[in-house]
Amino acid sequence: SCACCHSPCAKCTVSLSVGGDITSTAGLSTITDRMGAFRGLSMTDLVSPSGANGDFFTNIWAEATKYFVSVCAKDCATDHTKVNSTSDRTYEYKPPRDSDFWDAWSILQNQPSFGPIMNSSFTFQALPLSLCPYTDASKCVPFPQLEFEEIITGSGYCTFKIAADATAAIGSTAASAMESTGLDNFAGSVTEGLGNYFGDVMTTVDTSIIVAVLSFVIGLVFLVLLRFFVGVCVWIAVVFTVLILPIGSALAFVRSGQCSGAGLFDTGLQLVTSITVAAGDAIASSGVSETMTGDGADYRGAQHTTSSGRTCADWSNYPAYSPHPTDATWASDMLTASFCRNPYNTSDVNRASTIWCYTTDSDVLWEICHPIGVIQPVCQNGYAVS
Repeated sequence: SCACCHSPCAKCTVSLSVGGDITSTAGLSTITDRMGAFRGLSMTDLVSPSGANGDFFTNIWAEATKYFVSVCAKDCATDHTKVNSTSDRTYEYKPPRDSDFWDAWSILQNQPSFGPIMNSSFTFQALPLSLCPYTDASKCVPFPQLEFEEIITGSGYCTFKIAADATAAIGSTAASAMESTGLDNFAGSVTEGLGNYFGDVMTTVDTSIIVAVLSFVIGLVFLVLLRFFVGVCVWIAVVFTVLILPIGSALAFVRSGQCSGAGLFDTGLQLVTSITVAAGDAIASSGVSETMTGDGADYRGAQHTTSSGRTCADWSNYPAYSPHPTDATWASDMLTASFCRNPYNTSDVNRASTIWCYTTDSDVLWEICHPIGVIQPVCQNGYAVS
């Protein structure tokens, strides 16, 4: 498959030698042997060229920045020897879902023969939180046969060295060569990074100079203009501050009473109308009770203007409209003058939700009203802001 470069595909440049197709018997042995060298923190099989992983231990030092991750630890003595065999902190490796290996991994893991072996072989012991303060345990898995020492006493920076067991297995000369190769790789990556940074600066130096000059010119022009217009700017800021507070407060008040489905402008217009009508009617109808309960069937107030400011028609003229109530149905104080009311019989199917009146506007037959003094009536269908 393309994941293992068995067949030619865009991501591969050459077929990989992975030991051939994995059969049930050979595959279990391969996984167990190769991963056992990594999981066995005290084993020397990993450093031996004749081991299950071949010459991997020798070759990784040329790519130290690829295989080792820099982390913060308690001290330089924090290594594989500090892993407690009874510790329950572990890390189970799984490839990311966007990896080329994910499909193959899932198939093998779901097979009865491979699944248990893969789960155990790719589970690593991790350093405790007291020594490696990362919640992500993947950053706390120590590499076998690897120890650390401080670069300079008191510097707080550690570099790696090959453990004594591994040195005894491969020889002190080989161990020193591997350490040197790894340090050279780290130093090369640092030098390469600094070189890239310096190269980027040199590449953009002309742009940096132009930007610096333009910034200076624009700043100078701004200061000169500010010298002449500072008074205007201050007064504009003061005016805006004085205006924005009452305007913002008014908008917030209107918004707080906006009914669901109603526009902000319409709500504001109705609010202004209600205030104007309430102020005028409060003077003209002094002494009249404006109390109302429920749908307003008991309302006997003096409101004679609709919620949008239209003038109510006199009830004595209601025979000119159809449909309409009849005088005989209502009490004598019910349909008086042009006051808003909510007349209906208990048997009526269609009833208004609140008080209303016929209007003198030929385009609007009738409209609801609000009692005098009610600026923001209760929204029957809820508010726009809940």
